[in-house]
Amino acid sequence: MTNIYRSQFKLSPEDLRTPENMIILNKTEEQICQVLVNCVKHYKLNVVCRIAGGWVRDKLLGISCDDIDVALDTMTGEQFAKKLDSYVNELKLPHISIGVIGSNPDKSKHLETATVKLFGHQIDFVNLRSEKIPSHVTFGTPLEDALRRDITINALFFNIHTKIVEDFTKRGLEDLKNRIIRTPLPPKETFLDDPLRILRTIRFASRFSYSIEKEIFEAVEDKSVIEAFHDKVSRERVRTELDKMFKHKNRTDSLNLIVKTKMCSNVFRWGCELKLDSLVEDSNTFNAVDCPEEKFDCFVDLYLKNYKKFIDSQPFKQSIDSIDQRLCMYGLGLLPLHGYFVNNASGKKRNEIPLVSFIATHSLKATNKDIKNLKVCVTGLLNTKSFMDNFPVQKSRKYVGLFLRSVGPLWPMCLLMASIHEVSHSIKSFQEIVQINKEIFRSVELFNLDGCWDMRPLLNGHELIDVLGIEKTQISFYSNKMIEWQLDNPEGTKEQAQQFLLN
Repeated sequence: MTNIYRSQFKLSPEDLRTPENMIILNKTEEQICQVLVNCVKHYKLNVVCRIAGGWVRDKLLGISCDDIDVALDTMTGEQFAKKLDSYVNELKLPHISIGVIGSNPDKSKHLETATVKLFGHQIDFVNLRSEKIPSHVTFGTPLEDALRRDITINALFFNIHTKIVEDFTKRGLEDLKNRIIRTPLPPKETFLDDPLRILRTIRFASRFSYSIEKEIFEAVEDKSVIEAFHDKVSRERVRTELDKMFKHKNRTDSLNLIVKTKMCSNVFRWGCELKLDSLVEDSNTFNAVDCPEEKFDCFVDLYLKNYKKFIDSQPFKQSIDSIDQRLCMYGLGLLPLHGYFVNNASGKKRNEIPLVSFIATHSLKATNKDIKNLKVCVTGLLNTKSFMDNFPVQKSRKYVGLFLRSVGPLWPMCLLMASIHEVSHSIKSFQEIVQINKEIFRSVELFNLDGCWDMRPLLNGHELIDVLGIEKTQISFYSNKMIEWQLDNPEGTKEQAQQFLLN
């Protein structure tokens, strides 16, 4: 039978009867809690197990959550995990493997974590954090741990022994009810402890559509906080946090809050190691190194507003499933830097790398696929804009097909990014761009060009050599000519293609 547990902290009888303050355990969660309680009893361990953080928050909100973090008051995570492993073996339950993630104080990870899998759920065990950053293993109190967490709604505990929700900050449940994002300690202190919390604050505020207290905005502008963000937070952690934001349906709210907190230039960072003379300007956007942060934020804000307009309008609205909206958020953040190149000296060679690709690679630590796609959609903006400019005159199947082949399945996103840039810089009106896009989408459908980027030449390289008597170095040229012919002649046969080449 499902158990319902309620909070005991500063709640009236009316509050106790409201669904907002109930924890409803499913069958698996009940099994997990019971095994942990029985393990403590079996070995007579002087330890209290509390489920902490996001799981408690989500359960109170009625949201399913598979990630369970257990905080321990007198044992390390590894010590308890080994006891649990022995107990599970005695019960003849499936063996659990223990993984240990070490602490890394330089990157704001102060506690060692032990990870196990039990009843199909990943469970992390860690000791309660103390008031001060430890130089060695130190056991904190529940209050100290709660105060060291990022926001109050993530500082709630579920005591698996008493079956009670514990709110040691005395504000977590209240903030959850009032839909407020607040830090347990003064924001500056919380952010200096782990500056990634700036982005976590943004993520949770956007995810739940909660308001952020004004002191948080003030703390984010503090120079020491920003310096700590650059010095202490690895770019991999930044990328992971951004991915979580941008995968969520409220992704535009996340990017909007990054703008409002003036964090754009810190998130989409080109790095202080760049010098002015290492940039080559190829457009009239702005000088990336010398620009004030406000200008960068203003550009992203403008692009985001136009993104919302386009994404809610046809033809993009009907094609939303074919657009990677997560990648769009990265694209909007990098769009102000379109047209700039970094001179990368490699030996005697001088290689110009698009600044967008440089940031995606070195600052955002993006995947190879994302780097490639951002290069097509953002760095290749001029290619898309040129296609759109000439489309009203050249509406042939070949013209549209060759563009689609140059960008592949990313073509809707390429059109979207180029459209945002055109309207934002008042090159064309919104309605004018909408009309051009509608005609392009109609042409793709009318000409049946979807997937044309996978089309192969009717004659392969060996056949081209045999038929035309050409050198291997000429294969690419004639293959491209054949693709152009095939786009113009979708019903053409191999024999007809051969005759075209011979003529």
